[in-house]
Amino acid sequence: MKNIIKHILYTIVLLTSLSFLSSCEGKLNIEPAQSLSPDVALSSAANVQKLLIAEYSEAGDPSLYGGRLNLASELLANDGELSWQGTYLQPR
Repeated sequence: MKNIIKHILYTIVLLTSLSFLSSCEGKLNIEPAQSLSPDVALSSAANVQKLLIAEYSEAGDPSLYGGRLNLASELLANDGELSWQGTYLQPR
């Protein structure tokens, strides 16, 4: 009985050590599909235009220049004249 348990334990240790020795490093070193090198992104006028449209789209996000950034400065400058009434929803 002790021999069987010892054999199972050695097998588990061997399999565990083999799983750590084998690597998948080649599969992990891939270029992300959503990233472009600056040479490719700025290679033509059409690519530059697409880049600018994407940046303006990001800047218009409600959490940036589209609303909350300006809202924070207004709330910090509030001296009691500001009141919140009703619900404020994004335009459809």
